[in-house]
Amino acid sequence: MAISFNHPLLLLLLPLLLYPVYLWQRNSRHLPRFRRNLILSLRIALLLSLILALAGWQLRFTVDRQSVVFVVDLSASCEKNRDKAGEFIKSALKYRKADDQAGIVVFGENARIDQSLTPSSTWRTIESLTGRDHSNPSEGLKLANALMSGSSRQRIVLLSDGRENDGDALEEVKALAAKNIRVDVLPLVSQEGPDTSIGSLEVPQKLFAGEKFPVKVRINSNVVTSVKLRIYRDQVLLNEENLQVQRGENLFVHTSQLDKSGFFTFNASIEAAQDTVPENNEACAFSQVEGNPRVLLVEGSPGEAKAISTAIDSLGIKRETVSAAGLPRSLAGLKSYGTIILCNVPAENLSPETMENIHAAVRDLGIGLIMVGGEDSFGPGGYFETPIEQALPVYMDLRGKKEIPSLGLLLVIDKSGSMGAGSGGYSKVELAKEAAIQATEVLGPLDSIGVIAFDDTAQWVVKFQQLNDLEAIQDDIGTIRADGGTSIFPSLNLAYAALKDAKTKYKHIILLTDGQSATSGDYYFLARKMAKADITMSTVAVGEGADQLLLQDLAQWGQGRYYFSEDAYNIPRIFTKETMKAIKSYLV
Repeated sequence: MAISFNHPLLLLLLPLLLYPVYLWQRNSRHLPRFRRNLILSLRIALLLSLILALAGWQLRFTVDRQSVVFVVDLSASCEKNRDKAGEFIKSALKYRKADDQAGIVVFGENARIDQSLTPSSTWRTIESLTGRDHSNPSEGLKLANALMSGSSRQRIVLLSDGRENDGDALEEVKALAAKNIRVDVLPLVSQEGPDTSIGSLEVPQKLFAGEKFPVKVRINSNVVTSVKLRIYRDQVLLNEENLQVQRGENLFVHTSQLDKSGFFTFNASIEAAQDTVPENNEACAFSQVEGNPRVLLVEGSPGEAKAISTAIDSLGIKRETVSAAGLPRSLAGLKSYGTIILCNVPAENLSPETMENIHAAVRDLGIGLIMVGGEDSFGPGGYFETPIEQALPVYMDLRGKKEIPSLGLLLVIDKSGSMGAGSGGYSKVELAKEAAIQATEVLGPLDSIGVIAFDDTAQWVVKFQQLNDLEAIQDDIGTIRADGGTSIFPSLNLAYAALKDAKTKYKHIILLTDGQSATSGDYYFLARKMAKADITMSTVAVGEGADQLLLQDLAQWGQGRYYFSEDAYNIPRIFTKETMKAIKSYLV
């Protein structure tokens, strides 16, 4: 028996709490002696019990009864040690006391109970079998833990060579230690002879007829020896060669080709000059071969992909050329193609659903995706933060932005009452705000941004400033609300006044509106002043109600670009695309 305390420092309170008892005893001499001593004893016992309870007083009794589970490795590397493990268990059980319990668990690919936890002293040999191709000691330890009795000291003895190729035994041992279960290990050392084995046979799971592909054979060996390697396809010999393998892993690649579709089985076998375990000298793999692949070539404008079409045709590959509008709108439609090529296709020509389907086709179906550069591809094409960017192995914004020339960008956004309309649950003004926020994310710390919203009057939403506090700027953009009429000229005049003296290398205005201006002004004269101040301007018309002629003229006079979109959902991508083009360092 042992005594312990959870909070032993609380025992220091004993002198303090017993002092009042002493004072009471000194002042109670008028009571009869028997009564005084009885009360004093009860008070001391009460206070002492209280302090001991607070200190976490515990009585620990020694448990002599013991539960032991022997966990035996029966994988291929240890199966020759089965008798050795049995002899060890037999000798260990000689020291078992009358109330001790013992059990046996075996493991390989999985774990099984060979003998339940029992106090019986009878012993028999290990009889259970398990998958020999894997060694998963963590499963054996888990099963041993499940057999344990909680009313005894618990102990596990692991008999293994430690060659784990499945599970995580170390993590399981840590979990057992946290439960106060002791784990002992008896190494089972095998006297190994020379061994050469096939570690893996790899072929692509999906192929097209006529496609050349690699057949990879990995051969493991613990000696330097000569090997004859044979590769079969559907039981027909495909290749046979004599090889020299080194210690460790050896990779051999054979190139093959299939001219017809169907399901094919590949086998590999070896004959080694030095080998003691012939059972591991074979491996197999499977592949599904589909018909001749087709390439879907999507061009941004008619005839733009003529050179690529000629190159594909020269290889004898089936090709189908479509515009962005001709892209299949479903994942099932894309599945019939081996590769999709986007040739200078702007992002606003692809619907969000189409982009998601292309991303899913690349990610889940293994379909190839190629994007050909141009003024309407990659970042300048408006693919920043789109599913297409996720599918491609490149970023759509420029990293290392300190090297980018600074840009002063002023967004002039229509917030008249008509901008409150929309479809699909999003108004045009909400999409315009999202577009402005995405434009700020393209910019770098050396750039400056300003946002003007106009209805009957022009108002600053974000004063022209360097992009230091991006979160605050985006919060201010989120405050724009649709209301009032449409007056374009005052807002452009205010934008010019803010940009003309800006110290950035490039100065650019993006004007977005869906209506006709209720007021007039000398737009041409204002555009001339912008040109003298090196300010460029692009315009975005949303819907048929916009003043398209005026916006086209403004873009031409401002040496910028004009965009028209009937679908308000394209506004964010147009803004991102236009901001990237304004930076000017994307195109060479």
